[in-house]
Amino acid sequence: MSYTALYRKYRPSTFEEVVGQKHIVRTLNNALNRNRLAHAYLFSGPSGNGKTSIAKLFAKAINCTSETEVICDQCENCLNTKANTHPDIIEIDAASNNGVDEIRSLIEKVKYAPLTGKYKVYIIDEVHMLSIGAFNALLKTLEEPPGHVIFILATTEPHKVIPTIISRTQRYDFTRVSEEDIQYNIERILKNEEVAYDQDAINLISVLADGGVRESLSILEQTIAYADDKIQLEDVQRIYGVVTPQLKLELLNHILNGNMEETLSLLRNIVDQGNNLDRLIVDYINLLKESVIYSYSKSEGLLKFLTRDEVEHITTKVSAEQIIQMIDILVDLTSSRKSISDLPSFLQLATIKMINIVENSQVNTVRPEVEQRNDQTVKPEPKPEPKQVSRVHEAPEESKDEPQAEAPVSMDARKEETIIQTEDKVVAKNEKNEESSTTPPVVKPEQKSVQRSAQRIKKEIDFETYLSLLAHANKTKRIEMEAQWSSINTYLTDLTFAKYVHKLKFAKLMAVGDAYILINVENRITADDINDDLNQAGLTDLMQTIFKDKYRVFAISKLDSNQLISQFMERSKAQSLPLPITIEFVEAKKDQSVKTLEDKAAELFGEDNFIVEED
Repeated sequence: MSYTALYRKYRPSTFEEVVGQKHIVRTLNNALNRNRLAHAYLFSGPSGNGKTSIAKLFAKAINCTSETEVICDQCENCLNTKANTHPDIIEIDAASNNGVDEIRSLIEKVKYAPLTGKYKVYIIDEVHMLSIGAFNALLKTLEEPPGHVIFILATTEPHKVIPTIISRTQRYDFTRVSEEDIQYNIERILKNEEVAYDQDAINLISVLADGGVRESLSILEQTIAYADDKIQLEDVQRIYGVVTPQLKLELLNHILNGNMEETLSLLRNIVDQGNNLDRLIVDYINLLKESVIYSYSKSEGLLKFLTRDEVEHITTKVSAEQIIQMIDILVDLTSSRKSISDLPSFLQLATIKMINIVENSQVNTVRPEVEQRNDQTVKPEPKPEPKQVSRVHEAPEESKDEPQAEAPVSMDARKEETIIQTEDKVVAKNEKNEESSTTPPVVKPEQKSVQRSAQRIKKEIDFETYLSLLAHANKTKRIEMEAQWSSINTYLTDLTFAKYVHKLKFAKLMAVGDAYILINVENRITADDINDDLNQAGLTDLMQTIFKDKYRVFAISKLDSNQLISQFMERSKAQSLPLPITIEFVEAKKDQSVKTLEDKAAELFGEDNFIVEED
């Protein structure tokens, strides 16, 4: 006898043998026992989950002559159905018989009475493949069929079946079968086939089947052919290119540690080994999803792919918000899979984006410590310069001779004093440069470090400012400007604004006021960059070009915006929101590297030795 595939050999012969779909089996059993049979049924759901098998079982049960059992498997009708030779059970493949002529031929045969059974049962598989004309031709017969005819329509895409057909049928939605049911079915078959197996291998097959019983049996059959005496986990992994859990965790650890070189090297090895990258992406989505779930629930019972120690290691490296950002990157990659021809390259890019998220989190974590160190290392000048302090902060001069006792100060006060002293040094140096010769002054490394620290502190905006922007925003104006905001990417090719458009590419409008715009960006590094005075003039010009009015751009990260909204709600209830602030615009600095003819003439002859005449 020729070999029979497992999914055909172990096709269920009774309702009790059906794997999963308990709700459908129970409903059909009750309909048979109570003799409440409809004239048309629609079975819909994923492929390989028993639609055609249950349709055949139902047809067998309808014509079974036993008075005690739903399906006896002993009567002539049951035996003929099992052998696929029953004259009154007609299977039609709509994929190859989808025209009007085929349906008209079927309608002509419907009027004839059954030969041996009680009913003529028409099973139309892949019914969504019928043409509109064929659907319309079937419509009248399906609505009022002869009493001896029952239609069973099966489809994987019910949305393609016209509504007038669906409304004339009883619809049964088949679901994906659970992994536990698939494992039980595989173990039962292996015992019948007398094949030894490793439980981990069966668990992996049930995962790879993705809820499909037929798919699980196809994987099992290929694994049996590959394995020697016993089905083992390594056999399934080799056949289907599944990355081992240890290797997946190793790659994830490299990503979380920000090890770019090790990550890309390991990923290249995975690709070279011919592993299934689509499965790898799905596996990482599941691992990261479990990490987010655990970070909120702290429930070990919800973990399926990770242990408690593994998931706690992940959550100590990155926050739940950053894990969700990583999941978004992988989901976007999966969504665009059909249009991607070089998946390894796109997976590398996605991995680099994930490492970038980790590095941003590390920078944001370390930054307060660095700033605190800068506050402690920058010492006040031994001789204060009252003239310069007064110029920057409009503070009155203090006596140089009067000694003052050193009082303990808070960290905030020390930070403010550090900023003042740093600005004093910058202002003094600028004045000195203007009065000195063209020879540039020598700046010591220590001074460069101080200036960088001051600039970084200056870029950060306190929450009081953000609260004021939010409190005095105009919601109507924001809604009106959202449509124009979406057109900002059209300026990516503009040489003047491309640099600034790139910074705002993924930003979202949060609030709009009379002379300001508050936006929400991915992380603090991007927010600081936008808030930097060096970029403000260009951003203001861009806003004026788009909105035909002058706006200063303020940015806040997603993480900080959540805290800001919470504070806003609390302060709003307490009626303690801050007053409006004065919006100051940063003027664009003249580029000293671009010199006009007048500038060059002044350098050569002196400003007093030439006259510019207008035409």
